[in-house]
Amino acid sequence: MKRAIFRAFCVFFLCIFISWVTIDWYENQLIEKKHYDIVDDLSVRASSLSIAINQRFSLLKGLKVFLDTMLKMEISIDKVFEPFAEGLYQGSRGICNFVIAPDGVNKYIYPRGKNTFPLSSYKFDTIKAMQIGKIVLSGPHEHKEGLCAIAIQPIYYKEKFWGLISIDIDLPVIFEELKTSHESIALAIRDKSGKIFYGSRHVFENNPVLLDIPMPDGTNWKLGAIPEEGWNASIRMNIIPFYFLCFGISILLSILTYALSYQHTHLKILLDEQTKEIKESLNAVQQSQKQYVSLFESMQSGFVLCQIIRDENNVPIDYSFIQVNSAFEMQTGLKREDIIGKRAQEIFPNVDPYWVQIYGKVAMTGDPAEFIRYFEDIKKHFSIKAFCPELGKFAGILIDITKEKEMEIELTKKEAERNKFEKLLNQAQKMEAIGTLAGGIAHDFNNILVPIIGYTQLIMAQTKDNNELQISLKEILQASLRAKDLVKHILTFSRQSNVEHNLISLQQIINEAVKLIRSSLPSTIKIDCKIDKKCGSVLGNLTQIHQIIMNLCTNAYHAMEEKGGLLEVVLNEVDVDSQLKDIEQGRYACLTIKDNGCGMTHEVMSRIFDPYFTTKKQGKGTGLGLAVVHGIVKNHGGNIVAQSEPMKGSVFKVYFPIAQDISKQDKVVLPQIIHRGKEHILLVDDEEAVAKIEKKTLESLGYRVTIKKDGIEGLEIFQSSPNEFDLIITDMTMPIMCGDKFAQKAIKIKPNIPIILCTGYSELMDEEKAISIGIKAYVMKPMIAQEIAFKIREVLESK
Repeated sequence: MKRAIFRAFCVFFLCIFISWVTIDWYENQLIEKKHYDIVDDLSVRASSLSIAINQRFSLLKGLKVFLDTMLKMEISIDKVFEPFAEGLYQGSRGICNFVIAPDGVNKYIYPRGKNTFPLSSYKFDTIKAMQIGKIVLSGPHEHKEGLCAIAIQPIYYKEKFWGLISIDIDLPVIFEELKTSHESIALAIRDKSGKIFYGSRHVFENNPVLLDIPMPDGTNWKLGAIPEEGWNASIRMNIIPFYFLCFGISILLSILTYALSYQHTHLKILLDEQTKEIKESLNAVQQSQKQYVSLFESMQSGFVLCQIIRDENNVPIDYSFIQVNSAFEMQTGLKREDIIGKRAQEIFPNVDPYWVQIYGKVAMTGDPAEFIRYFEDIKKHFSIKAFCPELGKFAGILIDITKEKEMEIELTKKEAERNKFEKLLNQAQKMEAIGTLAGGIAHDFNNILVPIIGYTQLIMAQTKDNNELQISLKEILQASLRAKDLVKHILTFSRQSNVEHNLISLQQIINEAVKLIRSSLPSTIKIDCKIDKKCGSVLGNLTQIHQIIMNLCTNAYHAMEEKGGLLEVVLNEVDVDSQLKDIEQGRYACLTIKDNGCGMTHEVMSRIFDPYFTTKKQGKGTGLGLAVVHGIVKNHGGNIVAQSEPMKGSVFKVYFPIAQDISKQDKVVLPQIIHRGKEHILLVDDEEAVAKIEKKTLESLGYRVTIKKDGIEGLEIFQSSPNEFDLIITDMTMPIMCGDKFAQKAIKIKPNIPIILCTGYSELMDEEKAISIGIKAYVMKPMIAQEIAFKIREVLESK
């Protein structure tokens, strides 16, 4: 029995010792667990505090941008500051004052009547801000609003110190956001110099949990926390029952040891109960960890935490993944087990160094960044907000904005479509410019043709007996007249003719158009014309019909440009019955333009008459779309019908109604007899070569001619002796004074003086305008001798 008693005492003291060690270990475990809980909680709150402080500091940056803008634009701050500051103040919880202090003296304060201490009260901090040229955080200070921190920013204008701006941050409001789920935790915050901004100093003297909070001025604050009742008090209160339990267990074990030989099974039961309690404690710890993970995983936005990797020069070169949540996996399709611990360049070999620079700047400076990034691999757009939870690390919040970007791209496409329409309008304007250019060419070219035709006719008149020379001169004259007709074709093509409807012959227009386009076609394309000479005339505009023919022939040419082919132009008179839509029954001139080119699909055929629709590359075509062609044909009372199949060519048939009365068709027959005279003619023309040949031609007809090179000289000689002259022939386009102005002044001097106005081309004058100002005849250059002789006699005899 003594041995049993001895064993019982040994077991009792051993159990007391083991209990003391176990309780001490368990107490340390509880303290460590509480320490971890506070660390976990403070990590989230520290991040929130950093974000909150940065948000308030961003208002100071906004105030600086506002002031810089006002100074650069030299705009008075007086009227603009208060509404600007009011907008910031109303949307900024925790801000007491916005202050602008030129030369350090408070001048602009919002809201007024609150904290109005001059910045000079914080002389050390203002001097420091001026020295480093950056934001300085001053405080804490006791103001009317309570405990405040003042952020001071120096302002430089034109490389000189201008003054200071500051904001007063209501620290209690900011720190109110630090409330945690642990209501019994005592919090305190201090800066790097040890000044307490919140809480009590005893927090930092009692083994606190410490976390760095990066501040916008480049310093780090310390956030500390301890239990209100101390690390051991609450835990020991919870452990007292364990002391009694262990004491009881020790007594029980002693008794059990004493009775071990008799009741061995009792010891096993007690051990099982102890094991169960330990497991429950471990389960409680695991449950706490699960709650933290659940909070992290329940975020709807993607979240990623990364570590910046730097080279030996402290330059960011890459980053590695520390943690991601489930939303990040769902958004990107990347699995955390595939990326955690790996570098970005391992996962994305083609990662743009630009992103490493941005993330590196966030992690190294603490300045948050917000941007939009497109991930090519997953075809998604993300809005990313990056911030620095700890120096050297950055966290990113990802929001999927793919749908919004797709809508933006769609709007961009619509804008591109609008730009396309603008290009088509520019093409039409270019065609108008070509018309203006053609008019200028026609004027100069006609002035060149005048002496060629004139001298040729003079020589022919002087060498009537030399048949061989007469044949050569006739060839020169014929070539010159063809050149004269070519100018008419150019003017017709460039839309310079008047838009009026007359009785016209389609045969002549088709021949002129075919001649013009034949010179531009390659030898691989043949033209076959079948024109019915008996086809009746139509009432229409010569220029517009000419443009229709040119457009349809050009389209046919483009369809056969690669492989060549046959262009057929057919004109005949047909009867139209009710089977043809949108056209009345009757006799029509049918113009058919056919090619055997690439043809058109059914989809293209359904849109060929739509405005702005084209299948041609830029620079192709005449600029006159089929929609305009269709409109012109409709205005002539006709219709246009198209047929086409891919690789089988296209056929366009244009129907013009036959005019019933052909008696109104103008026919000008030049007289074969050259009229002569003896009158005195005043000839005014700035082209010396033109004036010389016109003088010789008129003198060969018997007239006396006086030449003047411009309207001023002509007016001077006419004003000095108006009765000396029987007729005035003047050019339209001249320097100093145009022909029409000269004619008007000459008529005022001598109202009955007959005047002939000549021009190679003019946008400002036509026959109707010339007659309206008193001019007797309007003549286009160049003219052959018979024409000018006939026109002179016609004017003089009608005097």
